[in-house]
Amino acid sequence: MAKRKCAICGEWIEDNNDSVPYKKRYAHLSCFNVAMKVVTTEKKPKSTKVVQKNTKKAPQKEVKTGLTEEEYQEKKQLCDFIREKTKADITIKIYKLIDDYIKKYKVTYKDIYETLYWYYSIESNEVKGDMIGIFPYVYNEAKNAMDNIRGAQKNCQEKMSEMISMYPEKVLKLPDIENRIIDQIDISKIGE
Repeated sequence: MAKRKCAICGEWIEDNNDSVPYKKRYAHLSCFNVAMKVVTTEKKPKSTKVVQKNTKKAPQKEVKTGLTEEEYQEKKQLCDFIREKTKADITIKIYKLIDDYIKKYKVTYKDIYETLYWYYSIESNEVKGDMIGIFPYVYNEAKNAMDNIRGAQKNCQEKMSEMISMYPEKVLKLPDIENRIIDQIDISKIGE
């Protein structure tokens, strides 16, 4: 059976059990109930409208999941990197691929960014096409490489803190050269 759009909210109807015939089309059961409440309240006398203002209405559309501030910054970093490498604005296709990868592979924007950064900046591969299509093929290799890099950086930081104790700071005193008398050379006697 073909998918149908709700006549009231315009969203796709996922399950036929949740749909109701409405004006020669179909609507979600919840949308239909809200619409019928609105129609019945408009037909009532004005004295009952005062009572209706005190009660809260249920929202007609569900709130979709938003991004946290951290996720937003990661997405912005990824998009800026793609724009920088492709020297063009991001197409709808790339946005769609990013969303598909996040849903399908259960990765984050940071994972995609690190994979692309490793592939194009560290490995110095040439940018071809939309640039993001390579992600599923190199993700595991990039993840291992980035983990090795992080481990090396952490190890280096530990060694640097040990270096301070291995090589203590020494203070050397130089002789005072301001009061030293230096004989002057007569330039005219050099050639004789």
